[in-house]
Amino acid sequence: MTTKNLTYLISTGLIILSAVVIWGQEMILQPDEPMTVTIGVDPAWLTYSGTTGEIITITTLTAVTDTAPDTTLEILYPDGQRLDYNDDTILPDGNLKGDAMLREIELPIDGDYLIRVDSFNGVSEGDVDVLLTYADTALDVLSTDDLTIVSGDIASQDSLIYTIDVPAESNLSVTARDVSGTLDPIVRLFAEDTLLIFNDDHTSGDLSLDVLDAQVSNFSIDSDTAVEIVVSDYLGRAGSVELIITITDA
Repeated sequence: MTTKNLTYLISTGLIILSAVVIWGQEMILQPDEPMTVTIGVDPAWLTYSGTTGEIITITTLTAVTDTAPDTTLEILYPDGQRLDYNDDTILPDGNLKGDAMLREIELPIDGDYLIRVDSFNGVSEGDVDVLLTYADTALDVLSTDDLTIVSGDIASQDSLIYTIDVPAESNLSVTARDVSGTLDPIVRLFAEDTLLIFNDDHTSGDLSLDVLDAQVSNFSIDSDTAVEIVVSDYLGRAGSVELIITITDA
């Protein structure tokens, strides 16, 4: 499968794609309908007609083989500017998988968004399934100046993810409480896809916590950082969790 009639207009630093056509057919991604594309020397380009406020997740799925490409995903605004990018999926066990995932992206405007599927090295070949879904799990967030409480559900073999902006010279504490009686939560903190710290079972003297609840206490943040908090179950089970997040001066 080769890319045809793909025209780039490079002007003032912006890349505008006039059309994305594969075998003469426009590759339009539809929700809940996996689409198979082939990548190699050329990436695959798809479009999605989005609406302001939609929250979507886009995932690549490749065969589990030694030769499967390590995929990347990029979504561009209708004008060609980057909205988001991902290389590896974070699994419930905290490891990284070669498939890519753009998780719960909120679309800021109406228009035809461009989705670029490629390999990490830009030359690996293979077939890739691309799936777009709507976010179906809302998080309840209660926030004050230095305290944030996040409540939500974790699906089987999945994670709850919440991102918080932490100012420089701060200490960040995160507690993950099982509120469904089914979870052994693990909490991990990431910054730019780099694992900062994780905890499985807390060792604090807090009697309000179950012995299997997780807690990261007073983790030092030196510079302004968007910290991604990832909570999953130790065995990949489903359930409900409450996150208690505090930010204090270092």
